[in-house]
Amino acid sequence: MELCHQTASVETVENGHLFIYDSHRPGGPTDPADASDPQYDYLAQMTLYEYLTVAKDFHPAVADFYTRYTIDALAGTSQQVNAYTAISFLGTEYHPMQ
Repeated sequence: MELCHQTASVETVENGHLFIYDSHRPGGPTDPADASDPQYDYLAQMTLYEYLTVAKDFHPAVADFYTRYTIDALAGTSQQVNAYTAISFLGTEYHPMQ
């Protein structure tokens, strides 16, 4: 299944590899937001859906996959929650803080 112009598998999505790069780099989208590098402020202005389908160029099915997580934790679908908060949450879900 091709999920973007680069080949990605459903296993990659389910293991959270989409969020490692963004949430675990120094100054990346973290909680609290004040500790984040200002270069990530743009994530607060787009939805998780826009981030995955436009910025990362993934198929809409990838964003729909994450709705099952965002609906519970953030009270909205991937088309309703902002990317900053969702990346912070999902990055921690896949890789709990020590």
